[in-house]
Amino acid sequence: MSISPYVYPGIGTLPVRLQIEGKRKGMVLYNADNIFRAAVRVFEICNKEKYSADLVKSKTRKREIVEIRQCAMYLIQSHTKMSLNATGAMFSGRDHSTVIHGVRTWQDLIDTSKKHYEITESVRNMVEQIVQEDEARVRQKQMLNNN
Repeated sequence: MSISPYVYPGIGTLPVRLQIEGKRKGMVLYNADNIFRAAVRVFEICNKEKYSADLVKSKTRKREIVEIRQCAMYLIQSHTKMSLNATGAMFSGRDHSTVIHGVRTWQDLIDTSKKHYEITESVRNMVEQIVQEDEARVRQKQMLNNN
């Protein structure tokens, strides 16, 4: 009997492939780690500031940090099969209700603010770029190992 990988409560370790429309046709690898890294990068560009992963995952309630977390939680929940509890655990052990609140808040911001919608689209594009970088790195390692 095999167990579905979607039942596994691991934190961002199981990628889910989703069909997306855009520049690159085909399948793009979405996992929680890629989404988180993309959200941090986009907000660094928008705010012209550096954010560490530890700071974003910390308990701080600063608005700019909270927005990064909410954006990442929204995209993780909408693009992966990760549970609310697993998503909360990824962000310093937050509760599932905190994730629900973050997802709903970000959805409301997307619906009412063009800026937040554009940020969300930028993060999606950044995920695609991160995946391409990771794939290139893997290919390069394979080429070095073959030689």
